[in-house]
Amino acid sequence: MNFRAPTWTRVAPPRLCRRRALSTTTHLQRKTVFRRVEGKLFKFDAKRPLKAEMKRREETKRREMAISKLEQVVEETYIRLFMELKTSPVMQQQFRRREFDRRIHRVNAAIEDCFLLYKNKIGLRQHNPLYHRLLYAFMYKNLDNEMRQIMMSSIFADRITSDVQANMKKLTDFTTPYDWFPATRTMQRTIHVHVGPTNSGKTYHALKALENSKSGVYAGPLRLLAVEVYDRLRNKGHACALITGEEVRIPDDTDRYFVSSTVEMVPLNQRFEVAVIDEIQMLSEKERGNSWTSAVLGVQAKEVHLCGEERTVDLIKNMVAYTGDKCVIHKYERLTPLRVSEAALGLSLKRLQKGDAIVAFSRSVLLGLRVKIEKATGRRCAIVYGGMPPEVRKRQAELFNTPDNGYDVIVASDAIGMGLNLAIKRVIFHTKNKYDGDRQRDLHPFEVKQIAGRAGRYRSSMPDSATSEDICGYVTTMNFEDLTHVRSSLNATAQPIRKAFIDAPVGVVERFASYYPPGTSLAFILLQIKSMCTMSPLYELNVGSEVLKIANILHDIPLSIADKMTFCYMPAALRIAGTRDMLRAMAKVVASGEGGDLLSMPEVPLEYLNEYAGDEAATNDYLERLESLHVILNQYVWLSYRYTGLFPSQKTALYVRDLVAERILATLDKRTFDPEEQKKKGEKRERRIARLREKRATQVKQRKRFFPDGEDEELGMAKTQAEAEADLDLAIEAAADAWMEGQRTAGEEEEASLRNDEEPVVVPGDDEAWEEEDDGDDDDDDDKLGVRAEEESMAAQARADIISAGKGVDGHGQGESDSLEEIIRGFRKVEAPAGRPKGKRPMARPKPKPPIGKRKSKSKASSKR
Repeated sequence: MNFRAPTWTRVAPPRLCRRRALSTTTHLQRKTVFRRVEGKLFKFDAKRPLKAEMKRREETKRREMAISKLEQVVEETYIRLFMELKTSPVMQQQFRRREFDRRIHRVNAAIEDCFLLYKNKIGLRQHNPLYHRLLYAFMYKNLDNEMRQIMMSSIFADRITSDVQANMKKLTDFTTPYDWFPATRTMQRTIHVHVGPTNSGKTYHALKALENSKSGVYAGPLRLLAVEVYDRLRNKGHACALITGEEVRIPDDTDRYFVSSTVEMVPLNQRFEVAVIDEIQMLSEKERGNSWTSAVLGVQAKEVHLCGEERTVDLIKNMVAYTGDKCVIHKYERLTPLRVSEAALGLSLKRLQKGDAIVAFSRSVLLGLRVKIEKATGRRCAIVYGGMPPEVRKRQAELFNTPDNGYDVIVASDAIGMGLNLAIKRVIFHTKNKYDGDRQRDLHPFEVKQIAGRAGRYRSSMPDSATSEDICGYVTTMNFEDLTHVRSSLNATAQPIRKAFIDAPVGVVERFASYYPPGTSLAFILLQIKSMCTMSPLYELNVGSEVLKIANILHDIPLSIADKMTFCYMPAALRIAGTRDMLRAMAKVVASGEGGDLLSMPEVPLEYLNEYAGDEAATNDYLERLESLHVILNQYVWLSYRYTGLFPSQKTALYVRDLVAERILATLDKRTFDPEEQKKKGEKRERRIARLREKRATQVKQRKRFFPDGEDEELGMAKTQAEAEADLDLAIEAAADAWMEGQRTAGEEEEASLRNDEEPVVVPGDDEAWEEEDDGDDDDDDDKLGVRAEEESMAAQARADIISAGKGVDGHGQGESDSLEEIIRGFRKVEAPAGRPKGKRPMARPKPKPPIGKRKSKSKASSKR
């Protein structure tokens, strides 16, 4: 018997259907739910104030606009996904057209229902869950994946029987993730938890236990930390292996050795005496938290040392209670004091000192700050950010840590919070805001503590003469408004971590995918697992946004589920240009089994090595291209360790990657300023500041004499004498910077006029009247007199040369005045000699006053009037 769907179930053209026949709400209930009283929404209440009524109306209007915007985006996404699913091979093989239309119509009606319910003020989560699901997906930029799961789950709903659903529910029971490591559960382990603030020595004590053991493993968050511990163990005489995603070094002369690795590469099938897992608080991060959770639950070591923040203690205790291991807590205090400055640094970069670190959260901002600091202070500036290759980061850190080499300041992202030992004396927050991939938000208190704690490790060129001021760490901000947030974050109590993230095992994903037709989207399968799984209160299943993006990119490439999961866990850095094309190209190599030679892949932009940086803007673009090439080479190297036969050019990729790192270092080593010119500007600015201090010091003296320390709200003055002096220093330096900027602007205008062959503005009869600038030089007048005499003698010599050369153009002296004027104009265009302020134009001399006898008195003028 052929099934023929009713005509009213057809969905054409693809748009949100307005029919209500298949709604889950009954007909009579919908009439009562959707009924609205005309005028009730904007009915004016005399008892309510007018301002409150207007505010309520504005809020209602904004709410309706937001609803309409969300509804529009959902409709556009629905239409696009409808056409994508309708033309997909899986749907065409499994369903007929009318059956597909009937199944997709249920989603159409449900989406329309949820918006109608919300418009009729039925918006609570328990009454309208679909609306909240779409709203949160829209807010966190995951609407495509969420709607694809809703539509596909509705399409396959009739195919999943109750028995199959029970098996799927049993398969996704993740309440005991520690049972995934049966070999580890046979051991009785001792978990040592080392907690404390940054610069408290917790990692030092854990590494001491590792050095004193016979075999051990270190797991860190970054390759830099793994290399640092690798070098440390080798210097102590231990045989050690380095295992990271991009590099593997195994000792050849022995079978027993220590292991230093990133946390993703910890060998869970090998037994050790001691294991050290650093930055344990990262088990609460969505993207990488699974690696820390797996390392804690699965590492086979008698002693496991966990180093991190104190907010992880309760969670670790609860996790260890289920595994049957023993837990010992070690708490540490900060070795050096940390103080918050009373005043913000301000916008003046001249006030930067040796050992300062400015923290910003944007690559473009960091590169711009580096150039501005070098031009403003005359000091070299190191730079560190997350997208920078590890070798470059390490070299920049070495330049900053070396005393008296000119690199006195560093600009960095939050990458300095871990992985780098920097000799920072003061941490300066450029801003308190950070873009986390979804939205712009304020820094969390634990992020502020992690970054600010790097201060207090300053080392001078004379370590024996270090004072308490050098040992102490300081924290401040560029803007005064951000200082309050930093101070409150440092004093805030850390919120404990409640859950650790885990990922679904690959075997579970493969088994779960077998219940759906071949070719079903991996992103849909992962989201279905997340929606059906059963979790313990201590854990949460993570399906990262990066994993879903990679799964969607590789959806049309014929790979197995295991191969797709391997690509999903690769550090792809999809935000960088060229990485998506390279990802698809390497996936096609795995699918076809050929074409994996590095030099034969057009997606690898090796031509970037032949380019050179130009000006400042071109340099930033050039660095970005080199960094993208470095990421692409890392992808190739990462896959070459997992598919050795398909990607044979591993040595070539490593060699080219080193060339890219050297090219980036060479580009960053270029100076952005002229040292001699910068030195002259600095001396001129200091003279200006000294003169301003002499003029304005009376303000502080009067403040100290008439107003004692303490807040005076009525006068609005500073609270203390120190704050008054700090405010005065800021005002003086701001005035000096403004004066220097005026000097620079005037010089640029003068140069522009000379380039355009314009005649300088000269007041007739007073060519040598120059505006006196108060720059602190006592011999300005003598210099001006010398310049005038020199100019007069040169002008006289020029006239004599013209007269002796001939009588003029026509031989009778005509044209002599014209030639003379041309030479004088050319002479005036020449740069002013030393003594005359560069870039300053002559000022008109005031008109001389008439003699006393010829002056008219005001009384006579008024009488005549």
